[in-house]
Amino acid sequence: MVANVDFSRGIYPADRASALSGVPKSTLHYWARERIVVPSAAPGPRTRLWTWGDLLMLRLVDWLRD
Repeated sequence: MVANVDFSRGIYPADRASALSGVPKSTLHYWARERIVVPSAAPGPRTRLWTWGDLLMLRLVDWLRD
């Protein structure tokens, strides 16, 4: 996990971002890998951290996909 990150400030790991956005975790990783929706807090391949704005974008992309 990333040191010195306050998760109570609106930054979420992939499992929590998945639960909050309603998008499966595997889809989050696929979209990040394909550069569809890239997490803005930590876009690295090992540790991806999603912000509240990223969650809104995930929900929008998922909604548009349907």
